[in-house]
Amino acid sequence: MSTKYIYSFILALILSQSTFAQRKLEQIDPEKEAEIKNEKQLEEINKNRTPKWYSKLNYGVSASMYFSNYGNQFSVEPIAIYPINEILSAGAGLSFYYYSLDNNTTSGKQTYSNFAFGTSAFGRLKVFDNIFAQAEYMPMNTSVYDFMTKTEQRQWVNSFLVGGGQIQSFTDHSGAYFIILYDLLHDVQRSFSPSPIHIRVGLFF
Repeated sequence: MSTKYIYSFILALILSQSTFAQRKLEQIDPEKEAEIKNEKQLEEINKNRTPKWYSKLNYGVSASMYFSNYGNQFSVEPIAIYPINEILSAGAGLSFYYYSLDNNTTSGKQTYSNFAFGTSAFGRLKVFDNIFAQAEYMPMNTSVYDFMTKTEQRQWVNSFLVGGGQIQSFTDHSGAYFIILYDLLHDVQRSFSPSPIHIRVGLFF
């Protein structure tokens, strides 16, 4: 067999293999296209199911604790935050607060305790990269002592807190924050907290 026939045979074999591979790809490609199309349809359905505003929400929880010889206090506040734009965000949450105070009197040591609960609505303004200012309205259901009847009654007492804090981000949507607030409506006789100053540490995600 001459070299010419050998080359012709090899060329024909290569062409037949190429044609077979091309036909195989033509069979696979439609299946792949259908799979990709289905995935895109599912993504579009999921996007339509989830409102855009909902996907922007961040959730978090803040807490404060204080221990001393004069008493203890605890607070827990789950919150949800919505970024309105790059510098302004709004949020709402629930507040649970407990404190106890020890008083030394002529008749001995007396302990007074109070549990308060309520809601909160706040706005945050970004001042620097990780510094923000905050204003918060917080109505609380708390125990108030009535000096006329000398009894305790549960009442809703308003608080309006202003202050600021610092955020330490872990990712784009998670981090920790430290915040100090002052209650402008604080009333020693009626407010849920004995102090107008509130210090919180929290996490968001």
